[in-house]
Amino acid sequence: GGSVNIRAGQIEIGYIRTGSMRTATPTTNGNVQLLALAPPDYNVGNRYGNMISNSLVLKGEIDTHGGHPETTGGDVILAGVQLALETNFALTTPQEVLVSVNAGEAQGDYSESDLFLDNTSGGSGIEVDHTVLWSSPSFRVLATDPPDGTHLISPPTSLTVRFSQVVDATSVQAEDLRVNADSATGVEQTNEVEVLFALPSLTPGTGEYSVEIAEGAILSASGIPIEPYSGSFRILEPPEFRNQEILEVGAFGIRIGGEVTQSPNVRFYYGKQDGGTDPEKWSHVRDYGEFSDGPIEVSLFGLEPVTEYYLRARVSNGVGDSWADESLHVATLTDEEIEEASTVALWLFDETDYSYTTLLDA
Repeated sequence: GGSVNIRAGQIEIGYIRTGSMRTATPTTNGNVQLLALAPPDYNVGNRYGNMISNSLVLKGEIDTHGGHPETTGGDVILAGVQLALETNFALTTPQEVLVSVNAGEAQGDYSESDLFLDNTSGGSGIEVDHTVLWSSPSFRVLATDPPDGTHLISPPTSLTVRFSQVVDATSVQAEDLRVNADSATGVEQTNEVEVLFALPSLTPGTGEYSVEIAEGAILSASGIPIEPYSGSFRILEPPEFRNQEILEVGAFGIRIGGEVTQSPNVRFYYGKQDGGTDPEKWSHVRDYGEFSDGPIEVSLFGLEPVTEYYLRARVSNGVGDSWADESLHVATLTDEEIEEASTVALWLFDETDYSYTTLLDA
């Protein structure tokens, strides 16, 4: 036997194969039994939709009573708006599906509270008119390792793909997965839903590597072709800080610009003496955290007026680190010089992350 429990909520994974409308005998607790699904009608992995047909009221718990209830209709499965059906038909773990329907000629308008079903004696339920569920195949990539979009500090030698359904091992070939248009060099099915692909030799500095599986290249165990997949990862190199420059100078702070590569952490070393590329020879350091590739601007506050300072950027990631090409030399201003300047900027400084917001620039 087995049972199907009805409850409200949206479940993203699962599918019901189109089957037959059936009834089952009420249980001893008095719940009304109106619909049951026999084991051959249930499969995991497809998507589903709806069309107009028949009507049904769902109440309480639904039981198959041995899995072969009486068939009272044609090839239809009736269900409610945004209902989840949970079944334990000869499965090791419960499976769930999402059901969406129409009410009458227009899309139904139901809230979460509208979908509540009470499994106590007598029960309560929802009436669903003119509804039939239909299904369409869905076999896709759920995740990869390394994950899509990740930044790596060393070239990976393999990539594991996790699928939404059990994979037909005989349909999987190394060339089904391509990295920057180059085929994988080997393949191994590690469990029923995961496949490990051996990768060709990869080198840092190539930018993003694309990962692709073509539509239909791999089949599920039930014969459903794979949906197209596209992902990526990046292998980092030691970062660089380029085009270091002073953008604005005040009495108590300065604004610095530049350009970074390879998603680095950025620090600025500064003091009244030039420490070069030796961190120990700088009197102060400020850490600004990680930046994406491209132009950056940071502000350095807490300086003394009318004082000469040297400063230099240092960037690092998991692969390595580097310094800006040279140290910058700058003298902070007096209050009088700021008042006389043709351009006046007013910044709001956030001491928690050393960021600034321009309040006035005139």
